[in-house]
Amino acid sequence: MKIPKHLYKYRPMDAKGLEEVFTKNQVWFPSPASFNDPFDCKVCIRFDGTEGHRKAESDRILQEHRPELEEADRRALIQNATRRGMLTTPESQENLTNFMQSFVNECGVYSVSARPRNILMWSHYACGHTGLCLQFEHKVGLFPGRSCKAANNVTYSRQFTLVSEMADPREHVERSILTKSHGWEYEREWRFIDSEDGPGYRSFDARFLSGVIFGAQMSMDDKKACPRVDFPRDHKPAAVPGKDQAPGIRFDNLTAGLGSEAPSTYVVPWRQ
Repeated sequence: MKIPKHLYKYRPMDAKGLEEVFTKNQVWFPSPASFNDPFDCKVCIRFDGTEGHRKAESDRILQEHRPELEEADRRALIQNATRRGMLTTPESQENLTNFMQSFVNECGVYSVSARPRNILMWSHYACGHTGLCLQFEHKVGLFPGRSCKAANNVTYSRQFTLVSEMADPREHVERSILTKSHGWEYEREWRFIDSEDGPGYRSFDARFLSGVIFGAQMSMDDKKACPRVDFPRDHKPAAVPGKDQAPGIRFDNLTAGLGSEAPSTYVVPWRQ
């Protein structure tokens, strides 16, 4: 698999957190529970564990959710549940699935694409080509000091990925978040996952936001209102403003290829 040099984020002009991108160098990491595909990030468990594993997992869950219980009390509860077959009932399997799903939903996930000029994504995520697309350098350190230091590529599949009930919860999280239906394959998606701090704003290194792409139908008022990134003083963009353009911004028309690629206007942020 080829590692993309840049990663892209399509946004409508009224998107949550768009202003913070340019004024605070922050982006919003949503919970998977808010994604537009209800089947995205769903936990699917293969129930193939042993009785010993189920007892150990039950003990771990009790320690986390019933910390007031002594070890002997936890052991008695688990033994009673085992005798009554409660660890292998459909209800117990549903409870385990919901428990693992809660781990997934408590993560913060920032979804980006390796494709900057896809017509469908401009239509779906940039409000019919009236929004913009952020261009990030694909480098470690984009989100400094976080648990999500590197982006992971999404795998596309025609069926849900089953993860053994004996697997570590972190495997359930990663496999669920990084596997999507093959119908989304055109997005060539990558995801940053923050399993420590969960959903919320994350600061990024502004040096790695190297450009913005304006949609083909973006209004001139929105283009003029688009604030510049607050780059560090040592950042040196590769372009200078033209005489007929707004101070600090250079516009270059990019010709669109045939097929599924959309025309757009490229903007190089510049701070004088």
